[in-house]
Amino acid sequence: MTQLRLTLLGGFQARLETGEVMSLPGRKAQALLAFLALPLGRAHPRDKLAALLWGGIREESARASLRQTLFVVRKALGGAEGVVLRQESEALALAPGPVEADVAAFEGAVVHCHLGRGKLLAALGRRESARDQVRAALADYRAMEMPCWVARAEAQLAVSPMNGAVP
Repeated sequence: MTQLRLTLLGGFQARLETGEVMSLPGRKAQALLAFLALPLGRAHPRDKLAALLWGGIREESARASLRQTLFVVRKALGGAEGVVLRQESEALALAPGPVEADVAAFEGAVVHCHLGRGKLLAALGRRESARDQVRAALADYRAMEMPCWVARAEAQLAVSPMNGAVP
């Protein structure tokens, strides 16, 4: 059962199982959740997260800021915190079962298209064709100025039977 649904394409949004929009004050808490969602389930070392989000300050201060931000995220998650957020020694991860992210769905659609099946996985719950879905997602990526994801998606599509489908 999905406890947390993350929308990263077209702007950050986090929704709890109840449908309530999760209130996260500050962009660092949003950035932390977004980074942990790429990919879901991968454990990220705390020192790497601290350096990524607070690279301009001393290591001790960066780790303290990470602890404070984690406190804010845990509080916002409420009862879902123990299911959604995995803490493994000196690493953090979001659990792939109870957490869904639109980026993961998009990447799955790209892989699905790459395999030449031509339709999205039923889990996406959309009626648009795979081409339309990939075009829309790539447009979101371009609008967010995320060239690394666009390039990766376009490269995957270039070798698929759908090549030429994305403008």
